Amino acid sequence: MISIAAIMLSSFITVSNAILKSFLQFLCDYYKFETRTQYNLEVAKGIAISQFLNTAMTPFMLQVLFSKGSYIGKIFGSGGHVYN
Repeated sequence: MISIAAIMLSSFITVSNAILKSFLQFLCDYYKFETRTQYNLEVAKGIAISQFLNTAMTPFMLQVLFSKGSYIGKIFGSGGHVYN
């Protein structure tokens, strides 16, 4: 059961990262930056931030919401998100 949930979460993160990348490229095309360098920098910054939030925060929020015990113990306790 846990393996299926892990595979589904990994698949969700991978697919949503691809969708975020396409959306950010579309958004940067819409802004019409003056130079190609400025366009590339904005796309790279947007992708880096959005993929970090998606990849790191999704499992973190699921762990906090669906694990048993106190919120502080889930984050900082033995086997918690910060401990590892």
